[in-house]
Amino acid sequence: MTKTPEFKTWECMLSRCFNPHDRCYSIYGERGITVCDRWRYSFGNFYADMSKKPGTGYSIERLNTNGNYEPSNCVWANAKAQARNKRNNQCKQKEKWQWKT
Repeated sequence: MTKTPEFKTWECMLSRCFNPHDRCYSIYGERGITVCDRWRYSFGNFYADMSKKPGTGYSIERLNTNGNYEPSNCVWANAKAQARNKRNNQCKQKEKWQWKT
């Protein structure tokens, strides 16, 4: 299974969170985003929880953008869905909401 898209996602997730030389480390690992032990040490557990990607246009998404990579916080999502769940979008939505009250 090491040549599957899911395995590549798992490897990249670990690198973003634990490898200071990864180009995305500053917005993941450096911010304290981590991977639960169940997934960190076992691709099999990651795959058992996430299963196969629904299609080629899907990648892993954290529902809470400040939360960790763990079963209760991750889903497969397409680019359109992920664009709505960015940290800067959440800030703008919160600011807009505060102005209305």
